Amino acid sequence: MGVHYKCPVCQGALGLNDHRQWVCADLHSFDMAKQGYVNLHLAHQRRSAAPGDSPEMLASRARFLNAGSYDFLVDQLVAQLADEWLPQGAFLDQGCGEGFYLDRITRQLPQVSPMQWWGIDISKAAVKRAAQRVGRAHLAVAASRALPFFDADFDRIISVFAPYDSQEMARVLKPGGQVIVVGPDALHLDGLKRLIYDHNQPHQGNFGPMTQSPYFTLQSATKLQKAVVIEGSEIGDLLSMTPYFWSAGRQAQATVRRLESLETHLAFDVRVYRRLPIPIDSTETATPLVL
Repeated sequence: MGVHYKCPVCQGALGLNDHRQWVCADLHSFDMAKQGYVNLHLAHQRRSAAPGDSPEMLASRARFLNAGSYDFLVDQLVAQLADEWLPQGAFLDQGCGEGFYLDRITRQLPQVSPMQWWGIDISKAAVKRAAQRVGRAHLAVAASRALPFFDADFDRIISVFAPYDSQEMARVLKPGGQVIVVGPDALHLDGLKRLIYDHNQPHQGNFGPMTQSPYFTLQSATKLQKAVVIEGSEIGDLLSMTPYFWSAGRQAQATVRRLESLETHLAFDVRVYRRLPIPIDSTETATPLVL
């Protein structure tokens, strides 16, 4: 059985009809947008009118990532996915954003079809961008704490700088499957942080829920680090795409944007976790969302 969307109302399977609607047996329906994605995030589940990254943040991130500074992270992700490759596998980009990593991975792994990839993000603006960028992938607006999939649907999951729920990932991952989680290492964007904070606080990473989960074991951990010089308008895009934008006051924002060049480290922690063959305890509460 392949991957099917789960109806967020009744939890039944959704199928695509001739009218480009995802419909379940109880006739709950969700229209496919013209860009090719579906919105499965119900209004009463949202914590704000437009949750997730704003269009401005997404545009800044797209420009910065397209310029190539994170390409060495893409190469590492491709290498991890190529290891133990499953030709008929099903793969999930959990927190796909504007589709940069999904697009690059499918381009650099020609042996995998975009149709083997599914992506979700809580930001409708992000998923719309991703659908325009990776046309044949299955993309949906959905929350990480309520993934719209059935148990044991996926062979691999990636989560790159994205909020996640470790129990939900365990639920939709097959026993023995892998999750690749990417987070910031201690030095990440140290040059930018020095301009914003009086005291530099090293990143603590975002791996706590995985470390504490009984359903996963750490298979490998890789540190990636590069000293770079960011120039011109890319400096403003870097600031705008990060949470530091909200921490920086107007004066700090103006100082950063006036820079002609910025020396900083790009430092990533890439960890691969293996799903243990332990059934999900349905009485457990969900792991708190990592923000």
